[in-house]
Amino acid sequence: MSATQPQIGLRRFGRVGLVGVASIAALAGCTNTTPAPEGSASAGSEVHAHDHSADDHDHGSEATQPSGVPVTAGTVKVASALYPVEWLVKEIGGDHVEVISLVTPGQDAHDVELSPSQVQQVADADVVLRVKGLAPALDEAATSTKGTNIDLATLVELAPGDDHDHDHDHGKDDHGHSSEGHDHDGHDHDGHDHDHGGVDPHFWLDPEKLADLAPKLADALGKQNPPNAKTYEENGAAVAQALKAKDTEWEQALKGCQIKPFVTTHAAFGYFASAYDLKQVPIKGINPDSEPTAEHLQEVRTTIQKNGVNTVFAEPSATKALATSLAEDLKVEIGTLDPLESLSPDSPGKTYLEVMQANVDAITKANRC
Repeated sequence: MSATQPQIGLRRFGRVGLVGVASIAALAGCTNTTPAPEGSASAGSEVHAHDHSADDHDHGSEATQPSGVPVTAGTVKVASALYPVEWLVKEIGGDHVEVISLVTPGQDAHDVELSPSQVQQVADADVVLRVKGLAPALDEAATSTKGTNIDLATLVELAPGDDHDHDHDHGKDDHGHSSEGHDHDGHDHDGHDHDHGGVDPHFWLDPEKLADLAPKLADALGKQNPPNAKTYEENGAAVAQALKAKDTEWEQALKGCQIKPFVTTHAAFGYFASAYDLKQVPIKGINPDSEPTAEHLQEVRTTIQKNGVNTVFAEPSATKALATSLAEDLKVEIGTLDPLESLSPDSPGKTYLEVMQANVDAITKANRC
């Protein structure tokens, strides 16, 4: 093996049986994944990587893609401005990817601005991963990339997004996370702007959607780097299985919550709410820069009072003024839910899995699950 990976940071599998996943460890405390600084590779992987390239391939060789872009067999350069996507790529690619993080710790993806050096990094990347309209600066820079420019909305079905009241009806049966409640006709995934074209980009807050993305990203990496395609495929399958196991565990933890609504700073948690049969009540819309009307604030107040909601959730790195004012006025608690667009020192965990676990724990406590 040419690369040895740290173990996945799953705190526990609970009642979930992971048949055949001997490569997955059980303690999140063992992870050391931290947000990558600008232009650097992200930190250590949480899943054991399968690495076939050391025995079968010359790492100094190059392959030429149909686009004519030569690709070194050793690594694929991947640029992104979304931490969960960066985390997933690192889990799949291990030592055979270089993740270029374009979002600074604690920064909202909506607010990403690129320096000239970062624009050049995007141009030189082998793969650019983005959700069009979420980070317009990256959308613009990606038009000049020499590599493969992927709008993740073409790989993941995005739910309709409203300005405020925003939980998705997946038509879920036996936790299938199906999308029968979505009507995507008329949504052009390549045409939405900074207001996301009426769709919600925060798909990573449903771990099953992130799991479904894993093999597709593994395939994209394999096309850029054929000598390591088998490694990407096997790692993609392993992390997808791990995510689905955690999804099942979290579904059990949130089953039967006495309180269904939860109040958030902005409408980032629609996928989370739909996945676990809850109802998101956002103060602001999907764009966190939007401002709620007096009428909407009154609706939020009424929901809190009628449903016995005891917590208003703010985000670690965003302003808490509205949430704090509302909580103090109604004499309820202030809690934390992290939308995971980036990590910061204030995030309730150091990896995607740790932060998601903290989100589940916070809802479990507040909603009496």
